[in-house]
Amino acid sequence: MKKLLLLGLPLFALTACGAPTEEELAADLWEQIDGWESWDAAEGWPALSISDDGTHGDFVTIVVNDVEAGGGGDGAIIVKKGYEDAEGATAKDGVTVMWKTDQYESESGWFWAKYGDDGSVALSGDPDGCTGCHSSSADYQTYLETSPGSAEE
Repeated sequence: MKKLLLLGLPLFALTACGAPTEEELAADLWEQIDGWESWDAAEGWPALSISDDGTHGDFVTIVVNDVEAGGGGDGAIIVKKGYEDAEGATAKDGVTVMWKTDQYESESGWFWAKYGDDGSVALSGDPDGCTGCHSSSADYQTYLETSPGSAEE
């Protein structure tokens, strides 16, 4: 019995001291995006834009933190909020977030999360639903590379 306990100890220590879990990263990211509504819109994206494909809503707001606005790199964050109408009155629940972090190892280089309005995590990590669409571009920023139509047009 004592041998089993001792054999399990290194595994526990490795897990406890290793890289953060997806759940821990998602919780950290939720705190980092507090106040995202006041962030600047992504370059070339009006405050409320027509969605290319409706995945996140018929209309979207895409905002970026200062790191992404300054050219990207580790710490860059992109937040997307979806809406059903051009006035932005009917919001879809939650936000979708991309976070460039060296704390998470993925092919895309991004940590992805989808949150409910209450901060509950619907998806996190490197979900196929995110990377499947975004992998069509360099640095996985597929839809930031195109200029959308304004909801006001």
